[in-house]
Amino acid sequence: MRLEDQLHDAMAARVAAAPVPTDLTERAVAGAARIRKRRTTGAVATTMAAVVAVAFAVVQIGLRTGDGSIGTMPTPVGIAGPARIDLISGKILYQADGGEIPLPFKPGMTVTKAFRANGSWLLTYQRTDTRDTVVVLVRADGSTADLGTGDGSVVKVTENGARAVIQLGVGIQLSRAVVVELPSGTVIAQTTLSELVVVQGWSNTIVLLGAVSGDLSPVPVDRWDPSHGPFVPDPTTDEFRILGRYGSQGQVLALTNGGVETCPTVVDPAADFAIRARQCGVGLFEIATSSPDGHRLMRWTTEPDGSQGRWESLDVAAGDASFIRLGVPPTLVQGDAWWESSTTVLVAVGATRQQPTELLRCTVDGSPCTRVPLPPSTTDFPVPVTLP
Repeated sequence: MRLEDQLHDAMAARVAAAPVPTDLTERAVAGAARIRKRRTTGAVATTMAAVVAVAFAVVQIGLRTGDGSIGTMPTPVGIAGPARIDLISGKILYQADGGEIPLPFKPGMTVTKAFRANGSWLLTYQRTDTRDTVVVLVRADGSTADLGTGDGSVVKVTENGARAVIQLGVGIQLSRAVVVELPSGTVIAQTTLSELVVVQGWSNTIVLLGAVSGDLSPVPVDRWDPSHGPFVPDPTTDEFRILGRYGSQGQVLALTNGGVETCPTVVDPAADFAIRARQCGVGLFEIATSSPDGHRLMRWTTEPDGSQGRWESLDVAAGDASFIRLGVPPTLVQGDAWWESSTTVLVAVGATRQQPTELLRCTVDGSPCTRVPLPPSTTDFPVPVTLP
C-alpha cells in the first residue's frame, strides 16, 4: 500500500485507465479508504474531496472554482526562451545553464520524478511493469549513487538543498525514512514509519509528517527531529494538509478545514503548529500546490458542467480573495505542471496526460503562455526538475 502524494491523471472518467501510481502518497490515497473511515468533521468538504480523488485518479492538484465562468482565454503566443529549470529527457539531464549530464541506465526503468538539491539531483526511477522504484543521486560531476529501493517513494528536499528525506515502502504496513546530506549522499538519520504516516516536508531541520488520508483533506500532523533518534509519535489535535514552506523562517503553508471549503493557512511547526494567518472564502475545496516560497497556490479546476478545465493561481501572501486564470487554452485534459519560479509555471499540454506534446511557460498574472523549446531527439516527454 502506498503512502504518498499525488493523485495524477486528470479526469479519469474521461480518459483511459490511470497508470500504476509511482509514489507512496498515490498508493495511500488509493488504499486509505480501506484503512480509515471518513471523519464526520467537515463532512461536506470531505465528500467533495473524495469525488475529486476518484475523478483525478492520480493528481495532487484538483480543485473547484466558485465563479464557473469561462470568459476569454488567451492562446499561447510565440516561443519562450529555454526552461529556467533543469529538464530530463531520455538519458540526459539538460541543465538550465546549457550543461548536459548523462544519466545512469536502469534496465526496464524510467525517470518519473526529479528534484534539485545542493550540487546534485535526486531522481526517482520506476520500473515500467511494477511499482518498484529506485532513488538515485546524481552529482554535478556526473557521479551517481543509489540511495534506496522500495515499493514507492517520497522525496523532500530542504530549502537550501543541503539535505533530503527519502521515504521508501519496505514491507507490509511499513516504510523507512532516511535523511541524507547532499551532495555526498551520506545517511545521517533514519527511522521506521507506519504505512499510515507519510513525509510531507521540512521546517528548517525538522521533518514534517502527516497521517494518510483517502481524500487529501486536512489530517493530524507530527514532527520528527532526525538529531533526536527514531521517530516517536506525538500527533497534533488540529488538522492540516501541509503544502510546502512559507517564506524562510521555518513556517509552512497548509490547508485547514473551513466548513465546505479548505482555507490557505500559514503554520509555525516550531510553535506546536500555531496558526499565524488564515484565509477562507476563496472557493478552495480540495488540494493545490504551492510556489517555492509558499506565497502562491496553483490549482486545476473544471467548469461546473465539466465541459472544460483550466489552471488558476492565487496570491496567498497578498491576501487575494479570488483565483486568477492562467493563460492556458481551455482543455478537457489536465496535464502536469511544475513551478519554474515563484511567479512562473511550466504546464504540459497534449491530447492525454500520458502523451503531452508541448511545454508552456505561464505567469501567475494570467498573461498568454508561451511555448518552451523541448530538448532534442527523444521519444519521451521531458521531466522537469522540481525546485527545493
